[in-house]
Amino acid sequence: MQRLTRHIHLTNVGPAQQRAVAADYILFERDGPIATIVLNRPEKLNALTRPMWQRLGEVARGVESMDDVRCVILRGAGEKAFSPGNDIGEFATERSNKAQARDYGATMHATAHALARSGVPRIPATWAARSSATQHMSFDDT
Repeated sequence: MQRLTRHIHLTNVGPAQQRAVAADYILFERDGPIATIVLNRPEKLNALTRPMWQRLGEVARGVESMDDVRCVILRGAGEKAFSPGNDIGEFATERSNKAQARDYGATMHATAHALARSGVPRIPATWAARSSATQHMSFDDT
């Protein structure tokens, strides 16, 4: 299995380093024509932060350019949850006003569209009920 991940271990992570850390939380694996994207934050039930949404969109756009991928599996790490959606713990700093909320929403929607644009089947591998945001990113083509 080809594994295209970047592992960076940081302490006291600042805003400039958040995207690098998101690479640890969004993993990409490839086994022939099957691509697997893993939400890798089981200690938070794979709740997505804004940098994770951004990284997920980057990975989805990368998979879209791989002509020989025939299926994308989207799953959460661990055995407790696929993902509850957004990590509400960051709302005070990332969505505290209208402009921030709008930008955050634009990031989420861009990722959902990147996942939906792929011409290959997407299979959400879930352990528990999904939130509307994670259901949207898994299935919705709009």
